[in-house]
Amino acid sequence: MSGSARARTRARELLIQALYQAQITGHDHAELQAQFTQRPDYANVDQQYFDTALAAICQNRHDIEQSLDEFADRPIAQLDPVEMAILYLG
Repeated sequence: MSGSARARTRARELLIQALYQAQITGHDHAELQAQFTQRPDYANVDQQYFDTALAAICQNRHDIEQSLDEFADRPIAQLDPVEMAILYLG
């Protein structure tokens, strides 16, 4: 895997953590961005991808949830935070 592919994979992993945290703590985009950009592992991710994806997901969270609810095999309220974080990123 090339360096840029690894950086993108690491960005996705960090995004899952940020999206999980958002659900558990209720932190908004600004708080998540501030916290996750200060983490040492942020230096090893595709930062532009992380920043852009986090902003887009946070900004469109309710629309994403409506789309997921339409296509999920069960109510999204029954999905655990890890499943939801993965689906948000997807």
